[in-house]
Amino acid sequence: MHTANRYLALMMLATVLSTAMLRAFAQSQDSQKGVDGRNDTKSSVQIIVNPLQTIVNPRTPEDKAMHERLEALIRPASDASITAEELFNKGDLVGAEAAAMKSVRLSPKTRDGSPLIPSGLEVIGEIRLLQGKPDQARNFFLACGPDYASQRRDLGLTIAYCRLGDYRNALTGYRYAATMHAHDEFLDEKDPDRPGYRNVREIEASVLLAKAQRFHGFLRNYGEAELTAAEKLLPDNAMVAYELAKVLRENKKYAEAMTRFNKAARYGHGDLAKQAKNHAETVDAFMKQQAQKLKQTGIRAPGQ
Repeated sequence: MHTANRYLALMMLATVLSTAMLRAFAQSQDSQKGVDGRNDTKSSVQIIVNPLQTIVNPRTPEDKAMHERLEALIRPASDASITAEELFNKGDLVGAEAAAMKSVRLSPKTRDGSPLIPSGLEVIGEIRLLQGKPDQARNFFLACGPDYASQRRDLGLTIAYCRLGDYRNALTGYRYAATMHAHDEFLDEKDPDRPGYRNVREIEASVLLAKAQRFHGFLRNYGEAELTAAEKLLPDNAMVAYELAKVLRENKKYAEAMTRFNKAARYGHGDLAKQAKNHAETVDAFMKQQAQKLKQTGIRAPGQ
């Protein structure tokens, strides 16, 4: 794997895994040391005290030794995990699941037997959501463990609860995700344009909106599928229509974008309604301009 991707995998390990998980991993490794009963306590301390510095920016010889040790341990699993993510983003769900399962199988295990790098389980959870199997998705997300600090997992788990009709757990999960991952704006009851969280449909739409906004550059077609799903849940919501319109415009689907901008202007309030109206007029003018340019060629204007 390229150096940049290796560094990214190490960053993921350092920032995603909590001290509790690293401690459990260190203890399990120490317990496997030689039969003379001596443990590599210095290595355990290096992991526990400052995992980010130890893994990503090793300075002392001990840190460098731990860096090499951890990199060697996680390399097979991290390679498979990155492959799974790439295949998932390309829409190859079969290949993505196979790579994700490989990542889980190759990952070092903590004392309780869970994978030290659980991102493969997260990918499978996302696949199960796409396959319409929220019960299995919930189980894979939960299998990542309580110490896996990932907003993607937390949002995915909340969606699973929504699709299972479990409002109590969906609301608890969404509030947790909003607090842990700085999505506080989605809990703003004073904003009339946001989906809200009074029922599972509103919570799921809120989560899909959050995913599309937070992972915009990493999702296929900039989150069009997520926002389209949110629109089906709440067809008259102004914020969903507005965000979907921006993504459709980015994907050069201008006619569809103008329809959503007009919807956001019709149902929205304040600045959002004004901005939506301005965007609709801009897209309409652009489409007319393109149509005029192509009038003599017989070629259809983009997005029409």
